[in-house]
Amino acid sequence: DITSYSDVRTCCKSGLCSLCWKFCQVGMNVMDLVLREMFGFKTIMFVFSGGKGFHAWVFDEIAFNMNGKARSYVAGFFRNDAKVLCDSHNPLMVKIYEKIIGPRFREIIVKDQKQSILYMEKKMFYKDETVAQIHLLWPRIDPSVTNNTSHALKMPFSLHKTTGLVSMPIDNKGAEYPVYNKDTTTVPELQELVTD
Repeated sequence: DITSYSDVRTCCKSGLCSLCWKFCQVGMNVMDLVLREMFGFKTIMFVFSGGKGFHAWVFDEIAFNMNGKARSYVAGFFRNDAKVLCDSHNPLMVKIYEKIIGPRFREIIVKDQKQSILYMEKKMFYKDETVAQIHLLWPRIDPSVTNNTSHALKMPFSLHKTTGLVSMPIDNKGAEYPVYNKDTTTVPELQELVTD
């Protein structure tokens, strides 16, 4: 949910614009890499929620059979305060930084969001430029969605109750590290589907 980035997002305070969406793009790329390389999942689909973010659907049989403790472990890896984020020498974190976060950082945080001062504060706090960048662009998830199998999930092609936008799958096939170019303004509303 893009509202989880309120500490770094300056482009808009509510809603989701094309600048905000870049946080989601990075989040999907990081999650895709981690879910595949750390947890071994193969069949993953990302879905625009119709509101202010996205959902990651994992269709591997092992994911369906995970208990609450295993689900919590996966969700715990994505906590923004996780110790793993502070290990800039961890091979997976190096790959995430070099392939995903590093190349997009200045564009999103410094140019789009005008957050140079916040970045400098984080850099001084962590005493490591890479760790500071990872923390600012790391995916921010709602762990209850992952931990609890009875939590309501947004079904693809369903309508978001507030925006009226259709929850749409986002194509992540193709390149090894796909760049998600979904612009939420191209997502259809119910009225468009009815009239078309």
